[in-house]
Amino acid sequence: MHNQRDPEDVNPRRFTLCLVGRPQPNASSSDLMNSDYITYLNSTAWKERRLRRLALSANRCEACACNANLRVHHLTYANIFREPMNDLMTLCETCHTSIESAIVSKLLPRKGNVDALRAASIAIIHAHRLALTPLPKPKKQKKQKPVHPSVNGVVARNPSQQAMMNNAVFSHAIRTMNRPEFHAYCKLQRYSFADHSNAFALYDRWGRENGRSIPDSYNWSCKV
Repeated sequence: MHNQRDPEDVNPRRFTLCLVGRPQPNASSSDLMNSDYITYLNSTAWKERRLRRLALSANRCEACACNANLRVHHLTYANIFREPMNDLMTLCETCHTSIESAIVSKLLPRKGNVDALRAASIAIIHAHRLALTPLPKPKKQKKQKPVHPSVNGVVARNPSQQAMMNNAVFSHAIRTMNRPEFHAYCKLQRYSFADHSNAFALYDRWGRENGRSIPDSYNWSCKV
């Protein structure tokens, strides 16, 4: 029968694993499966350390604050078997899987300053969660009817009409002239056929919207 040793009596230098499941050249596969590390994980000493680390993190994942399926992760194996609390990190199963994948992919080292390793671990977990989060589908925008500018209370439906309504003389004409007088005004302006049509479109539109009531005779001496 295999004699189990107290992990506290094991020389930490014998522990040669840098990554879980990735031994260094001087660690054989039998050492991996029957290592002192396996024994240590089943020991009372590790269970006590694990409970202390969970208590320090209030029994929540340090990356996502989840409180289910918690794991205690080794940030570094530099002090294995006698690791201080700062070498350990509480993670949920999902976050722990992300970290182990990053370690296997060599995105995250096992050596270095533990505070830097902790910050890097949290950053990798958040980046991984962000990559797995589906982007919201863009909302279909309702087609809006084109908004035509209103000049002097009359809607101009094209640039030609807008230019006419910006003319003070023209805008005064459609408000004050009767139809024959407005027709004469357009002839004096030498409008093209298209401009003539636009002018009367504005004239009629203003009349419908304002209830035109213009006397038959018009005083041309009116100041414009």
